Amino acid sequence: NDLYVQSQVGIVDLDKVVPSHFFIITPDQVKVEENPRFPQTLQNRNFAQGVLFYREKLKKIDFFQLTSDSITPAWGVPTLMSIDGQLCVVAGNLRYNLLAEIYKNDEWTQSYKNHLQEYLKLHNINFDLSRIEKPILVKMVTQPLSPQEIVAFCYFANKVDVRYVGIM
Repeated sequence: NDLYVQSQVGIVDLDKVVPSHFFIITPDQVKVEENPRFPQTLQNRNFAQGVLFYREKLKKIDFFQLTSDSITPAWGVPTLMSIDGQLCVVAGNLRYNLLAEIYKNDEWTQSYKNHLQEYLKLHNINFDLSRIEKPILVKMVTQPLSPQEIVAFCYFANKVDVRYVGIM
């Protein structure tokens, strides 16, 4: 069965977002560490395979994917949900970490911001990106969910076909 969740596109500062995991890159490996600020009841993810995928994504960053619409959390921008006053990444943690890497490189930062500006222009959104230090495009879950529904959404958003309903 499909799970439909209302959402809305938004722009937030990368540093205000709480990912479930951090990807730490060293010359010989990528380490994955749980984020202690992320709600532990939602820590249902195993990133063992994600590490290989992450290394490949870093070789050729797809700026279009990081600034594109999608009806599922598996593609496009990271999905956030406000949980206990924090903007938590509930789907797209790998993409969040790619965005964090982008903001460590001036050339990548400029490319990402150019793609973001094109997205805004395409959708007739008048927003001054310079107001935010590290702007990222996200999908915000806007539908009120019970604690049990939040756990279910986080599980299914990372496992099966969840679709958004609302502003894309």
